[in-house]
Amino acid sequence: MILLILLCIRCQYAPYAEDETIREPRRNDVLGTYKFEKETIIGNLKHDLTSRSALILNSDGTFEAVYLPNFSGTSDFNYQGNISAKGTWKIQTVGSVSQWKGTASVWGLQLTSLPENLQSMSFMGDKPPYKLLVIYGDPDGGAVMILEKK
Repeated sequence: MILLILLCIRCQYAPYAEDETIREPRRNDVLGTYKFEKETIIGNLKHDLTSRSALILNSDGTFEAVYLPNFSGTSDFNYQGNISAKGTWKIQTVGSVSQWKGTASVWGLQLTSLPENLQSMSFMGDKPPYKLLVIYGDPDGGAVMILEKK
């Protein structure tokens, strides 16, 4: 019985859940350029594939994605090259996390004009500068890409 309880608890742990933003950030605090920091999907993208990667959030609600790594799959992920696009963005809740006092909404971005796996990104951090987190597949799996604000 104890082993079953421990397995259930472990399966519900998303390694980045504690870092996700649960208070709505101010719009002015998220504007700017986010650069590729890391990915845990395949773990070995070469620097020349990520050194130019950026997501630029403009004050007029538009964005420009420049050479962002793109992955596909649901449990086994494949690198699909890098993608550049322009579109619109907005701040909204993008999920929820369990806390000791209940469930809290996670705040992030909804982006248009990108592949489905890049349309939703959650903010990381309790205060600016925020990072952006893209979760691939089951959050418990820890497959993510992180962009840091520059």
